[in-house]
Amino acid sequence: MLKSLTRQITKTSWSESCEILSTYAGIDSMGWKLGLINSLDNLDFQSAITKLASEALVPNPFFELPILKAALKNFNGNNVQFLFLSKQIGNEETLKFFAPVCLSPIGIFRQKVLQTWNHVYAPLGMPLIAHDTNGETQKAFIECIKIAHHDTAKAIVFKEVSKEGHFINDLCHSRHLSDKLLLAKGASRAGLKPIKNLNYEDTYFSGKRKQRLRKAKTELEALGSITFHDFYDQEFIDEPLEEFFKLEESSWKGKSKTALNSTKSSAAFCREAVSTATLKEKCQMHSLKLNDKTIASLITFKSNGFFYPWKIAFDEDYAKYSAGNILTTYATGLFANKDCFKGLDSLASEHNETTLRFWPDEKEFFTMIIGIGKDATKTALSITDELNRIKRIKTTLRSFLKKHRYFERFVSSLRM
Repeated sequence: MLKSLTRQITKTSWSESCEILSTYAGIDSMGWKLGLINSLDNLDFQSAITKLASEALVPNPFFELPILKAALKNFNGNNVQFLFLSKQIGNEETLKFFAPVCLSPIGIFRQKVLQTWNHVYAPLGMPLIAHDTNGETQKAFIECIKIAHHDTAKAIVFKEVSKEGHFINDLCHSRHLSDKLLLAKGASRAGLKPIKNLNYEDTYFSGKRKQRLRKAKTELEALGSITFHDFYDQEFIDEPLEEFFKLEESSWKGKSKTALNSTKSSAAFCREAVSTATLKEKCQMHSLKLNDKTIASLITFKSNGFFYPWKIAFDEDYAKYSAGNILTTYATGLFANKDCFKGLDSLASEHNETTLRFWPDEKEFFTMIIGIGKDATKTALSITDELNRIKRIKTTLRSFLKKHRYFERFVSSLRM
């Protein structure tokens, strides 16, 4: 039995009110609902998100509470809502699907959609999805989407998602959604899969590559004592983070005002995100020092065995000694050699040849468009065509201006 409740306000165990997009009645008095919540303030809802994140099919550290709350606080998250799918049996309600979204115009014709909230420092839009073996979450999501309705939004758009895990892949092949779910052309970026023999450099580096890195390290050691430092505890993270800020500000990012410390909001976000994520064992930092002076620094987020090298900075006075490369190789070796290692996402922009030299297993990302309500198929087709057109324009601009470093960065910064 299916039942659609349009724009109805109902009380739930998580918040005083939520906006229901649709409901689905399963077997054994099991009830499912797809809805929107306006706030993260409720502690029960926060606990539900934390539990879901710990067992998510494919993790996304940017949609987990430590980083998400820091972003909402510092990047004007007043208009962000939280899309959820829950299962209820009796009085017990379990969160099965979660993503922050905002009502926003998209494409050339500025059609209103509910779009995953991806800010410039969170280039990953994968929802948190419960891991189940019988596909009940997927089935319920499909049934709810089939009858979902919103007074303003004509589609739900998930930006920068991958087909990793069966949930998204099976959604795209669902005959029930074939007329309203489409993928816009995405991008590929550097990544790393688990290494069978647990030896990163031997697996991915040629003999010449290893020789060049050894030579660079030897030349750097001729200048003094070099040491690597690893920071995993919140108690000791403040000093290396401030050193990171100084390195980034002294580089081209400081000159172009794209360094994290260039604005109060981005600096505050970074401090809060790194501090709270480290407290939850979801962030770590690594530094390379020359005579106790930090010359390279790396911030990495992690979740459920996946690693996300987020930001790296190095002293450009030591660029010819490959300080950043030496640190990246060292840190990647630490990640890849862990028994818990499931993969790495570079979070880098497309066509970033530098990251591909370290993490050659490219990962494909797409924008997933799901039309809802009246004219769902027409809306999904229209938005997909627009996003593909924008993608082609960006590709053409990048090709034309690829020899000009400033314009390459400008084109890479353009967002759909």
